[in-house]
Amino acid sequence: MSTPIILTIKVVRAEMKQDADFFGKMDPFCVLNHEQGNEYRTNTKDEAGKTPRWNQKFEFKAYLEDSITFSVYDEDTMQNEYLGSSTREVSELID
Repeated sequence: MSTPIILTIKVVRAEMKQDADFFGKMDPFCVLNHEQGNEYRTNTKDEAGKTPRWNQKFEFKAYLEDSITFSVYDEDTMQNEYLGSSTREVSELID
């Protein structure tokens, strides 16, 4: 395993093809799951619909070969609705 780095990730926005809510707009939030067991959650963007903007930063220790899964959900009263996800290796996120 490589040397750990301090990784700062900024969750900027999402673009979704369709709205999951029939009445009103979606209230999306994003969850980052780091394979080391850490989970981070953005704020919920009320009535943001298909194009939420979070602009939230998260900082944690990671290795270049670690993976991070970004999952987007629609916050609902009864149960949050899964909208989609993407998994990337830390090495892909470094410029």
